[in-house]
Amino acid sequence: MSTYKALIGKYVRSVSSDPTAAYADGEIWYNTSSNTFKIGLQVGAWASGGTVNTARRYTNGGGTQTAGLMVNGYSTGFSADTEEYNGSSWTSVTNAPFAVYNSSGGGTQTSFFMTGGDLGPSVNTVTAEYDGSNWTTTNNNPNARNGGGGCGTQTAGLYAGGQGNTGTQTYNGSSWTSTGHSLNEARKEVSQAMTGITTAAVIVGDQPSSAVVEEYNGSSWTSQTAVPTAGYARSSSGIQTSALYYGGGSSGFGGTTAALYDGSAWTNVADLATPRGGGASGKNASTSSLAFMAGGQTPGPSNSNKTEEWTNAAGIKTVTTS
Repeated sequence: MSTYKALIGKYVRSVSSDPTAAYADGEIWYNTSSNTFKIGLQVGAWASGGTVNTARRYTNGGGTQTAGLMVNGYSTGFSADTEEYNGSSWTSVTNAPFAVYNSSGGGTQTSFFMTGGDLGPSVNTVTAEYDGSNWTTTNNNPNARNGGGGCGTQTAGLYAGGQGNTGTQTYNGSSWTSTGHSLNEARKEVSQAMTGITTAAVIVGDQPSSAVVEEYNGSSWTSQTAVPTAGYARSSSGIQTSALYYGGGSSGFGGTTAALYDGSAWTNVADLATPRGGGASGKNASTSSLAFMAGGQTPGPSNSNKTEEWTNAAGIKTVTTS
């Protein structure tokens, strides 16, 4: 007979209050306040959203499922296109000040920053900010790369890796600072695969495919439990202790898998309907319960104009003998 530890990978824990972060489907804990055993339930699904106006891959994103942003990428060439999402349809707005793919950044639909990306063959070092109407440029990021990870907010941004590098930089809304903190694994193709804030971030994947997961605490990077499916060109949403990763794959574009991370363990959840990688996502501006993926590259390859929306209905049930 299998034990709970063998099935779930954890012992039953005792807590005084039910957890608020993501928990594994089927995870059991003992609530010492109510003197009851409880079980966590994760019932999530992907649904089709509005069609992107310009199909593209290796695009950049931010915002939420009902106020999303998508910028840059590669369509028939390098793109400066910017689109806003209202939860049902995408609208083309003011173009970004540079046309690149694999740029990185973070923030909301009305307060977004980005840097880096491929200009072919040079690398973009310009930093740009979007206020919901217009783009402005600020100080360059001398350590910007093609396909580095970006997350955080417009006034407290984080950037790491890219082109097989390990460096980490922070952004204060005006200028960039190298932290001197290095990733344990040099990373490529992770522009949408880092989520969180400057003092609590998580990054997943690498090219060639990697399952290595690292967390950043503002002072150092540490390796954590590996993601169930190795890959790159992933998209992400949420925070360090409640993150969702999806898409990408061993070839970058054939993946449909999605997995929830609670800061220590992974739980596979429902797959994307369309296999693809390099699609825009909200990163930490979105939650692990309400996420989106827009555009990307499908096997073939071809550029996708699809949007998928993730909704996770998490619940807690008291265990009884009946």
